[in-house]
Amino acid sequence: NTLQIPELVRLEYFHITSGNTLIATSTVRLSGEGQSIEEAACGDGPIDATFHAIERATGQEVTLKDYRIRAITSGKDALGEGNVKIEKDGRIYAGRGISTDVIEASAKAFLNAINKMLYELAENNNNGSNINNCNGGNNGSNNNSGSIGNHSDSGYSGNSRNNSSNGNTGSNSDSNKK
Repeated sequence: NTLQIPELVRLEYFHITSGNTLIATSTVRLSGEGQSIEEAACGDGPIDATFHAIERATGQEVTLKDYRIRAITSGKDALGEGNVKIEKDGRIYAGRGISTDVIEASAKAFLNAINKMLYELAENNNNGSNINNCNGGNNGSNNNSGSIGNHSDSGYSGNSRNNSSNGNTGSNSDSNKK
């Protein structure tokens, strides 16, 4: 029996601008408990930019330890599965996402891992509220148990992971470039 983790934060949409002569940029809108927040970020590729935008929107800096993408079906409408492992405060959280779009599968996997982390933080803090106000405030709390807009960490640095992902397929683990 596996514990079902509630989806505290959901991906409403994402928008990517990327190309071989452009800086990859991603805008995401996340929602949860009737609130939503939109953030944008740049990265070394569309997936890295999306991961950065999710970090900004949730106010959670994590270290990407592993990223993998693979096809789980074949054909024109093949499904891609994204798998990530993130680290926060010495704890590892794994996430999985599936979509016909590999960027969306990757974003869902990253957000799945963040949701697991937020659920554990909320359980450890016995805090019933998972969403803080969307203006980036933390309502005077520094417990990092909120999800959207809780920027009580040290802040987004633009380089919050040891790794970056540029959307290439295959698997990479603990390298400087993906």
